[in-house]
Amino acid sequence: MALRSGGATLITTIVAAVAAAGIWIGLASWRHAMGLAESYAYLAGLLMLTVGITSVVARLLRRTIPAGPDALGVTLVWWALGMLLAISAPGMSYVFTLPALAGGLMLIWSPSLSGRCRLVRWALMTCVVLVLLVPAIDIFYQLAQPRPGNPDSQILPFIVIPILLVALVVELLRVFRVRPAQHRSPVRSAGIRVLTRDRGE
Repeated sequence: MALRSGGATLITTIVAAVAAAGIWIGLASWRHAMGLAESYAYLAGLLMLTVGITSVVARLLRRTIPAGPDALGVTLVWWALGMLLAISAPGMSYVFTLPALAGGLMLIWSPSLSGRCRLVRWALMTCVVLVLLVPAIDIFYQLAQPRPGNPDSQILPFIVIPILLVALVVELLRVFRVRPAQHRSPVRSAGIRVLTRDRGE
């Protein structure tokens, strides 16, 4: 199940990156000169597109994957990418290894925690991921900008990198989110069990 989750994560990020790259290259070819506000408005649109794609693919590919193996599979993808960067670009490996470490700690954290503790845990994970990934996303997005005065230096396909990062972030935060069932009142849960037992009798 964890391997299926990891494969679904890779498929999700690749689909999102390809879709965003096609849209961005066409848009940048049409709009050679972008202002700062316009450029980040396009980035916001690409981020929304990425979130939408990851949500749709997650529903299609993860229906039969339990929450635990799903979280483990996504975390393993982050670990694998961190190890790959540790070999190819050691200075950038922390971008993946630290969120993967945070995910690993969340996996071994006691599942009996209350809903409020789970929410705090998810908030800490979100802070770690955003602090590490937002600067990297912005840097690679700037590298993918069109340069009308110097077209030989523009690398529009670089848009794939920030979109891949965003898709991975969405996947990581999705699998560790606090589900509504985890907020259920203990009194209400006990009442449901009593009613179920009485009906069975």
